[in-house]
Amino acid sequence: MQFCNFIHTCRGGNRLAHSLAKRVVLAADTDVWLEELPQDLVNVFQFDLS
Repeated sequence: MQFCNFIHTCRGGNRLAHSLAKRVVLAADTDVWLEELPQDLVNVFQFDLS
């Protein structure tokens, strides 16, 4: 690796990561998503893109 750059993004700037982290804490089972987000997080993802 020749170059590395870290940028801090507050929780409000990355709602999808925050929502996924909350889901992990509340989940009793292990979930794996390979190609698509869980349907309830699609809107959160689209909000982060705008």
